[in-house]
Amino acid sequence: MQDREPYWNYMGRRLREVNMTDLINPSEYAELNRLTFDTISEKILTMRLVHMKRQLLELENDLHRYINEKKNDLKQFEMNI
Repeated sequence: MQDREPYWNYMGRRLREVNMTDLINPSEYAELNRLTFDTISEKILTMRLVHMKRQLLELENDLHRYINEKKNDLKQFEMNI
């Protein structure tokens, strides 16, 4: 059986290892953050667009239903808005 590395030796070794974020140029990191923010913003806008499209379709269906109900009696073809 292999002996475990002492905790403080392990932590010291981990601190001495090269961190992957140190290898990234700060300008590249800023670009990565901007891309992430843009992607999130795009997703939020897409969700809002889908929601608004759904609402518009519901209103369109309501309008078609109203028109079909009132089609027979043209005198009652007034909208209650």
